[in-house]
Amino acid sequence: MGAATDLQVGVLPAVRGELDQIREQLARVEDRFGQATRTATYLNSGAAETARISREFAEKSRRLTGAERQQLAGRLAALQSQLEPEPGACVKGYEAVYPGVRITIGAQRHVVVDQSTNSCFVMGEDGEIKLIPAW
Repeated sequence: MGAATDLQVGVLPAVRGELDQIREQLARVEDRFGQATRTATYLNSGAAETARISREFAEKSRRLTGAERQQLAGRLAALQSQLEPEPGACVKGYEAVYPGVRITIGAQRHVVVDQSTNSCFVMGEDGEIKLIPAW
Protein backbone atom coordinates (compact mmCIF):
# COMPACT_ATOMS: atom_id res chain seq x y z
CA MET A 1 0.00 0.00 0.00
CA GLY A 2 1.38 3.40 -0.97
CA ALA A 3 1.46 6.56 1.05
CA ALA A 4 -1.78 8.51 1.43
CA THR A 5 -1.93 11.40 -1.02
CA ASP A 6 -4.17 14.41 -0.50
CA LEU A 7 -4.05 17.26 -3.02
CA GLN A 8 -5.78 20.50 -2.04
CA VAL A 9 -6.08 23.59 -4.21
CA GLY A 10 -7.92 26.85 -3.86
CA VAL A 11 -7.93 27.15 -0.06
CA LEU A 12 -5.16 27.67 2.46
CA PRO A 13 -4.95 24.75 4.91
CA ALA A 14 -5.14 27.25 7.80
CA VAL A 15 -8.53 28.47 6.54
CA ARG A 16 -9.81 24.91 6.26
CA GLY A 17 -8.54 24.17 9.80
CA GLU A 18 -10.19 27.29 11.21
CA LEU A 19 -13.43 26.36 9.47
CA ASP A 20 -13.41 22.91 11.09
CA GLN A 21 -12.64 24.49 14.47
CA ILE A 22 -15.53 26.97 14.17
CA ARG A 23 -17.92 24.17 13.22
CA GLU A 24 -16.90 22.29 16.39
CA GLN A 25 -17.31 25.43 18.53
CA LEU A 26 -20.71 26.10 17.00
CA ALA A 27 -21.83 22.55 17.82
CA ARG A 28 -20.71 23.03 21.45
CA VAL A 29 -22.56 26.36 21.69
CA GLU A 30 -25.72 24.75 20.30
CA ASP A 31 -25.39 21.98 22.88
CA ARG A 32 -24.94 24.50 25.73
CA PHE A 33 -27.98 26.43 24.50
CA GLY A 34 -30.06 23.25 24.53
CA GLN A 35 -28.83 22.33 28.01
CA ALA A 36 -29.68 25.79 29.37
CA THR A 37 -33.17 25.59 27.88
CA ARG A 38 -33.78 22.10 29.30
CA THR A 39 -32.50 23.15 32.73
CA ALA A 40 -34.70 26.24 32.76
CA THR A 41 -37.74 24.18 31.76
CA TYR A 42 -37.05 21.71 34.55
CA LEU A 43 -36.54 24.46 37.15
CA ASN A 44 -39.61 26.33 35.90
CA SER A 45 -41.83 23.58 37.26
CA GLY A 46 -40.82 24.40 40.85
CA ALA A 47 -41.88 27.14 43.26
CA ALA A 48 -42.62 30.68 42.04
CA GLU A 49 -39.31 32.16 43.26
CA THR A 50 -37.36 29.31 41.69
CA ALA A 51 -39.33 29.75 38.46
CA ARG A 52 -38.47 33.47 38.33
CA ILE A 53 -34.78 32.78 38.92
CA SER A 54 -34.77 30.03 36.31
CA ARG A 55 -36.44 32.31 33.75
CA GLU A 56 -33.77 34.95 34.39
CA PHE A 57 -31.08 32.29 34.10
CA ALA A 58 -32.56 30.94 30.87
CA GLU A 59 -32.90 34.40 29.34
CA LYS A 60 -29.31 35.34 30.23
CA SER A 61 -28.02 32.01 28.89
CA ARG A 62 -29.99 32.42 25.66
CA ARG A 63 -28.66 35.96 25.15
CA LEU A 64 -25.06 34.90 25.74
CA THR A 65 -25.19 31.78 23.61
CA GLY A 66 -27.24 33.59 20.96
CA ALA A 67 -24.59 36.30 20.67
CA GLU A 68 -21.84 33.68 20.53
CA ARG A 69 -23.80 31.74 17.88
CA GLN A 70 -24.18 34.88 15.76
CA GLN A 71 -20.48 35.67 16.02
CA LEU A 72 -19.47 32.12 15.07
CA ALA A 73 -22.04 31.95 12.26
CA GLY A 74 -20.71 35.22 10.82
CA ARG A 75 -17.13 33.96 10.87
CA LEU A 76 -18.28 30.64 9.39
CA ALA A 77 -20.00 32.43 6.50
CA ALA A 78 -16.90 34.55 5.86
CA LEU A 79 -14.67 31.47 5.74
CA GLN A 80 -17.09 29.50 3.56
CA SER A 81 -17.02 32.30 1.01
CA GLN A 82 -13.26 31.70 0.75
CA LEU A 83 -13.91 28.06 -0.18
CA GLU A 84 -15.32 28.99 -3.58
CA PRO A 85 -12.77 27.85 -6.17
CA GLU A 86 -11.66 30.04 -9.02
CA PRO A 87 -13.35 29.21 -12.33
CA GLY A 88 -11.28 26.65 -14.19
CA ALA A 89 -9.43 25.44 -11.08
CA CYS A 90 -7.90 22.07 -11.85
CA VAL A 91 -5.40 19.46 -10.77
CA LYS A 92 -3.37 17.87 -13.58
CA GLY A 93 -1.81 14.44 -13.44
CA TYR A 94 0.81 14.09 -16.17
CA GLU A 95 1.99 10.58 -15.43
CA ALA A 96 -0.19 8.34 -13.26
CA VAL A 97 -2.89 9.23 -10.77
CA TYR A 98 -3.48 6.24 -8.52
CA PRO A 99 -6.65 5.02 -6.80
CA GLY A 100 -7.13 6.41 -3.31
CA VAL A 101 -5.70 9.85 -4.06
CA ARG A 102 -7.92 12.54 -2.52
CA ILE A 103 -8.31 15.70 -4.58
CA THR A 104 -9.90 18.77 -3.01
CA ILE A 105 -10.82 21.84 -5.03
CA GLY A 106 -12.36 24.53 -2.84
CA ALA A 107 -14.88 22.76 -0.60
CA GLN A 108 -15.41 19.73 -2.87
CA ARG A 109 -13.50 16.48 -2.45
CA HIS A 110 -13.03 13.66 -4.95
CA VAL A 111 -11.42 10.29 -4.26
CA VAL A 112 -9.80 8.70 -7.31
CA VAL A 113 -11.25 5.24 -7.95
CA ASP A 114 -9.44 4.13 -11.11
CA GLN A 115 -5.85 4.72 -12.12
CA SER A 116 -5.53 7.26 -14.92
CA THR A 117 -2.75 8.88 -16.91
CA ASN A 118 -2.49 12.30 -18.50
CA SER A 119 -5.64 13.46 -16.75
CA CYS A 120 -7.09 16.64 -15.33
CA PHE A 121 -9.56 16.99 -12.46
CA VAL A 122 -11.72 20.10 -12.83
CA MET A 123 -14.62 21.65 -10.98
CA GLY A 124 -17.73 21.15 -13.12
CA GLU A 125 -20.60 23.61 -13.39
CA ASP A 126 -22.66 21.35 -11.12
CA GLY A 127 -20.06 21.73 -8.35
CA GLU A 128 -18.66 18.21 -8.72
CA ILE A 129 -15.04 17.41 -9.50
CA LYS A 130 -14.78 15.67 -12.87
CA LEU A 131 -12.02 13.81 -14.67
CA ILE A 132 -11.20 15.01 -18.19
CA PRO A 133 -8.22 14.34 -20.46
CA ALA A 134 -5.36 16.76 -19.77
CA TRP A 135 -4.59 19.25 -22.49
